[in-house]
Amino acid sequence: MKIVRIVIIFLTFISCNKTNRGSNAEEYFLKVTGTISLPVGMRALVHTDALFPFQDQNRPYLGFLNKGENEILIYSLDSLILTKKITLQKEGDQGVGNVKGFMIFSPDSIYITSRMQRIIYIVNGEGEVIKKTPYKKTVSGEDIEMAFYSRSDINTPLIRRGSKVYLTNYLIGNYTTRTSADLAKHPLCLELDINTGESKFLPMTYMADYWKDGNYHEPSYARIFNGKEFVYSWRYYDKLLVTKDHVSVTEYPLKSRYFKSFGKKPTRDDIVSSVRDLLASPAYFNIVWDLYRKVYYVFSYAGNNDVSNDQNPMDSWSYITPFSVIILNEDFSIIGETLMPQNRYYIENFFVGEKGLYLSKAHPKNPTYSDDSLAFDILSIAANK
Repeated sequence: MKIVRIVIIFLTFISCNKTNRGSNAEEYFLKVTGTISLPVGMRALVHTDALFPFQDQNRPYLGFLNKGENEILIYSLDSLILTKKITLQKEGDQGVGNVKGFMIFSPDSIYITSRMQRIIYIVNGEGEVIKKTPYKKTVSGEDIEMAFYSRSDINTPLIRRGSKVYLTNYLIGNYTTRTSADLAKHPLCLELDINTGESKFLPMTYMADYWKDGNYHEPSYARIFNGKEFVYSWRYYDKLLVTKDHVSVTEYPLKSRYFKSFGKKPTRDDIVSSVRDLLASPAYFNIVWDLYRKVYYVFSYAGNNDVSNDQNPMDSWSYITPFSVIILNEDFSIIGETLMPQNRYYIENFFVGEKGLYLSKAHPKNPTYSDDSLAFDILSIAANK
């Protein structure tokens, strides 16, 4: 009888732990606790590929790529005013081409990635080029082909550790002609030494099961760095891949409560049908690390089959709605998920600051949308009661 009672107590303990783990999934949610509005000029756009907060003398700033003018706008997040414009030349000795992304490591050390160029430019606060590091072949003689995707944008920021920078290595060309075996051989990351110009592909590759069951979903990914680890997230994959060295990799499950599976996305010959397929396919769009609260936010889209024939599917794809934000703790356990309001936020523009998660309100169907300002809601984590 004593043994039976011990077994019962043990099973009860396991059951309670499972219940507690399940309840933790809904322990927290996001709520709007503030809003900011930053002024833009006549030639500035309110959507961007690159948007990064940074600190200067312990004060918070935001860098915003105004790609139409090839310039970086610097805003104070204290006074909410434009404090500086860094204009980048396209041609000549000081030219950097068409800017695709940037990262501000200090006011006079700004790394620039340029569209279709295999060069990292470093400019000062006046936009003057102080260093160029080209990369075309690895030290072992391998061609580096992914110039268009070697960028520093919101969901694949350029990462620097010491003199090394880490660039993404997407598949190029028509990925539907590739096989799962091709994916399993394709490295995800290029390591480039800014000082020596030497580069190499790191060992970590795509997952062999990404195209399981014949689903040729786009193999694009988001990648961030939490200060110790690189975190990879794919649009059509239900796991996060985490690594410190691109050799040893740990997988963590990722699951939205708003969809059960990605479904099967057929390959179409015409663009419109393909975009409609994309709109109908659930996906995980972005991931961002919140250093202040030690959590991750993953942007999840449940798919939409209700796009009418009179709607432009390209516009619908550009401004995905609605989407949810999954909250994960620093151990990658899901602790909450919040569905965002329809037609309120632009899923591609966001950043994290001391006050919370900033989401761009620049969805064209948002009643408060304006071409005259960069508007963000500030979302904070709250506990469910």
